[in-house]
Amino acid sequence: MATLSGTKATPSSELLSGSKKDLEPMSQEANSSWDPKKVAHLLRRATLGAPEPMIENLVKVSVDQAVDHLLALEDDSLNSDPQTVESVRSVGSLEGVQGWWAHEFLRGASPFREKLALFWHGHFATSAEKVDKYRLMMDQIQLFRKHGAGPFEYLVQEISKDPAMVIWLDGNLNRKGTPNENYARELMELFTLGIGNYTEKDIQEAARAFTGWHVKRGRFWFNKNAHDHGEKKVFGKGGIENGDEVVRRCVERKASARFIAGKLFRFYVHPRPNNKLIDHLADLYIKVERNTGAYLKALFKSKLFYSDEVMRAIICSPVDFCVGVVRTLQARVAATPLVEHMARMGQELLKPPNVKGWDGGRTWVGTTGLVARLRFSLQLSQENEDLKVRIPWAKLKLDPSSESLIQDLLGRLFPGEDLTELVPTIKEALGTDHGRKELLALCLQLPESHTI
Repeated sequence: MATLSGTKATPSSELLSGSKKDLEPMSQEANSSWDPKKVAHLLRRATLGAPEPMIENLVKVSVDQAVDHLLALEDDSLNSDPQTVESVRSVGSLEGVQGWWAHEFLRGASPFREKLALFWHGHFATSAEKVDKYRLMMDQIQLFRKHGAGPFEYLVQEISKDPAMVIWLDGNLNRKGTPNENYARELMELFTLGIGNYTEKDIQEAARAFTGWHVKRGRFWFNKNAHDHGEKKVFGKGGIENGDEVVRRCVERKASARFIAGKLFRFYVHPRPNNKLIDHLADLYIKVERNTGAYLKALFKSKLFYSDEVMRAIICSPVDFCVGVVRTLQARVAATPLVEHMARMGQELLKPPNVKGWDGGRTWVGTTGLVARLRFSLQLSQENEDLKVRIPWAKLKLDPSSESLIQDLLGRLFPGEDLTELVPTIKEALGTDHGRKELLALCLQLPESHTI
């Protein structure tokens, strides 16, 4: 059974297994044990929630086929409604952009795309608190959605010229003679290398390389008059003209592979990989040429990903909790009030708390966060009109008069997991006068509902 520590009880705070062999693909024998529990695990981690129709479809194919299907991206599926997207962008309100993205979470063509974009949103944490041109925030999210699964260097090159990012980290103040170090510092510390893998001199020289990288009329503008064309050295080597070369040198370092591969692993697989495993992960990331989609495919097909110590090892974010439950129940809710609920839980879209993004983990389930989750659970289960909730009870085949209702709903929310031992406790807690709505509200407070 899961606990809100976010991991199974182990003698160590780190993931104990995870040798290089554990990162190999599942064997043919393991493929034969492909079952609803493993499929639901893959869906919760790679996407958002685990709807029964998707489980039924993917359990019929191999692990490789299931992963390939979930991670397949096509440009024509980028937006579920291009006209709506253009309308939201032209209006440019914060609520409109937030609601648009929440809608894509709920009903977009690729929940994998949206979850990966959410990862990059937290990684390149840019906030609408400072970037008050919300259409620029939307453009940045579109960048993550379109290129998040591609080569990491290309993504960093693009984010370095992204108008929202330039505004966020004071790029217009970065001029020859008075370089502003904000972007150069975050590029190394938070975006590519991690603390301890660069020097203050590297930051100072990199800042000079980014001088003149400005925004004008909402677009990236290279202001050649503000650019420092002098000789610059980063990591002890010269030959740098501008920020493009700085990005390239940051990304190609082994420290960058360890940093990014490890962070993706913590987000998708397990919150505490040990150092030896991170070395193997870095090697894998380099092997796939730092292509994030290819790296995630390898992780999702690995033996380690389906091990007992990885199952239910991550405390779910507010997005995972809210969107995951709605998608799992195949329910319908309004996107804008859903954004408000997630914000109360500590994750407001387009407004990460600082340059480091959201801390995640146990911070999601502090007192305030748990109370907000309870409030959402009650409104969802009672089909609250503000949320415009519609739960297809008949489609879920949950008979309110059936003695097996508790077991049926547990099976719906936690596919393939044996939670039979909880049935008497839940039955006692509910008493005799209850229906499926009360039962749903209670089930959404189980520890398993807060982990993925």
